[in-house]
Amino acid sequence: MLSKKIVIIIIFVLFLQVIISTSITGNTFKTTQYENNEIALLYNKNACAIDCNIRSIAEYEPAGEVIITWPKWWSSTDGYNQEDYYINLTKSLEDVINVNILVNNNLIKNRVISKLEENGIPITNITFTKIFTETIWVRDYGPFFIEKNNNLEIVDFGYFPGAGTIKVFFSDLFPTRYGIKNNIRITFLTNILLTIQGGNYLTDGNGTGFICIGGIRRDNPFLPENRAIDILKRFLGLKDLIILEGQKGDFTGHIDMFAKIINESTIIVGQYTNSSDVNYQILENNTQKLADCAYNVIRIPMLRKSSNNKILTYTNSLIVNSNIKKIVLVPQYNIPEDSDAISIYQMAMPDYEIRGVNSDTIIESYGAIHCTTITLPEI
Repeated sequence: MLSKKIVIIIIFVLFLQVIISTSITGNTFKTTQYENNEIALLYNKNACAIDCNIRSIAEYEPAGEVIITWPKWWSSTDGYNQEDYYINLTKSLEDVINVNILVNNNLIKNRVISKLEENGIPITNITFTKIFTETIWVRDYGPFFIEKNNNLEIVDFGYFPGAGTIKVFFSDLFPTRYGIKNNIRITFLTNILLTIQGGNYLTDGNGTGFICIGGIRRDNPFLPENRAIDILKRFLGLKDLIILEGQKGDFTGHIDMFAKIINESTIIVGQYTNSSDVNYQILENNTQKLADCAYNVIRIPMLRKSSNNKILTYTNSLIVNSNIKKIVLVPQYNIPEDSDAISIYQMAMPDYEIRGVNSDTIIESYGAIHCTTITLPEI
């Protein structure tokens, strides 16, 4: 049972966040009866009733747009030095699907248009959403999309423990603000119940989710592990949650740095070419666990950058299943293994066009394509 003081603080924070989010969007936010019922979770630590009408949507399912956040000038790690990556990323997407570019203000919007025009990229399939965000990692602070009763809904989990600074606070609110802007129903209470970044969650679209538990422990130090698992299952409609071990030396602790679900039964998992790497056996163990769960596992190279030993991942890719064409965007690092990665994806996904995107600069900030994109599902 939570103390009265903690409950009052939680309710105050929830109220404050909703007030801020509605003032930004200019819309009215109403707590639904369904969400009111979920308040019971604050008081009942053993509650975990899975709603059979909820289904977590997989990345390989049909999508209507890809959301990206354009870099800001003030950031030394993901600022304008990353613009070449974003130009190439946009160019690889715009002929297949609408690209929704998040910008903080008109100054950034005009700069983006100018950069795209300079590189001969049409803006026919590009829209801009003016909404304040703190950083480029939209996958991590973006919505968790679910299907409920044949409708698209959003689950808004916490992005960063304690919301850090005011800038991080606004990114933490992004799923709710995005839902209000686009008239998508939101479950907001989860923002207080659990902190998890989108890069640390995968689903097969068939009732099974996948996470690395280390990131959950790190970001929810006062929440029992089994409670965190219950919350994920309950709000994402999961029958099973497969827990894998994260990599050492990867401060994100995210599963998308070494695994990719390409259909309901097949998962691509990285394999270090150097068997003495500290993460070699970790990924071998994860692979065996997935195989034991009856998944078809395909291996793809995992390497280290020769200059600074940073992890180079090919699983941090993006699947786009649009009504125009099916494509997969795969990170490229200007190394011989790039072509091997393209070939592996092509053999595993013959109905898709595989496109490489130079990710040599973005990986310096510990992320790649999956980290910087999120798809809006179509139901």
